[in-house]
Amino acid sequence: CVVGGPLTVPYACTLLEYCLVTGLDCWDLLVSLRPSMMDSVSERFIDSFNRQLPAVQQFYYIQFLSIRTLLYRLTINNQSRANDLTSLMMLHSVATAFKSLLRPSDMSES
Repeated sequence: CVVGGPLTVPYACTLLEYCLVTGLDCWDLLVSLRPSMMDSVSERFIDSFNRQLPAVQQFYYIQFLSIRTLLYRLTINNQSRANDLTSLMMLHSVATAFKSLLRPSDMSES
């Protein structure tokens, strides 16, 4: 990518993946995306995440959902998806809290 040049879908997806792995804030990147690019970047980001090993997916799952939620919040048409993802993150947090209350012997049975 040329400095000051147009941001392409593959490069934007690579930067989102970098933010996912490093934990850096991706807001500046998301705000700089053109509205017509949002769906393409989102689909490519999801496909890239789904190609990872299950252990990697599990480790980065909440950060992945957070980035997807931010992506969807920036477009008018995807507000319901953003709300769904926010609810999913809340349910995942509740499930994780309940799992942390179990003893190790109880966890092997579920």
